[in-house]
Amino acid sequence: MNESLDSPSVSVVCTSGGGGSGLDCGPTADSTPVGVSRVADGSDQLIADSDVEDQLSPLKYIDVCLSIAGRNADGLSMTALCDSGAEICCVRANLVEHLNPVTVGRVNLRPFCGESIDDVVACFSISCDDHCINVYAAIVPNLHDEMILTADAVDSFFYDA
Repeated sequence: MNESLDSPSVSVVCTSGGGGSGLDCGPTADSTPVGVSRVADGSDQLIADSDVEDQLSPLKYIDVCLSIAGRNADGLSMTALCDSGAEICCVRANLVEHLNPVTVGRVNLRPFCGESIDDVVACFSISCDDHCINVYAAIVPNLHDEMILTADAVDSFFYDA
């Protein structure tokens, strides 16, 4: 087959090579990338916008109660995004400013796009059902979600004894 990699009917597939030789990448006509559909004439076409939504991973949220670690006070109920790609938990600044959290440092956050931002970090207690954990979280102004939890934090609620 002498089709170029630019051809709409050809995609590139990488498979593990034998004997630790790394990846073997090459064109193949019988695989269709995600987001591309094979049509009756054998060519590929981009999926329509409404169909792209079906290809997205759904966001996962859990209800938590947040308080300042080490303080005996009522917590704030909120919904937290479970973000498997997050490196540090984050909480929206306007939700916790009245709690007067004690900052323990600063962190430079690099979002997947846009400029990096420098924010303070504080220690919080987060409870979910009957489990309670302490986490460091960046206090972020204008955070879209109320709170973002790392995969490690979420796993602590459900898998740690």
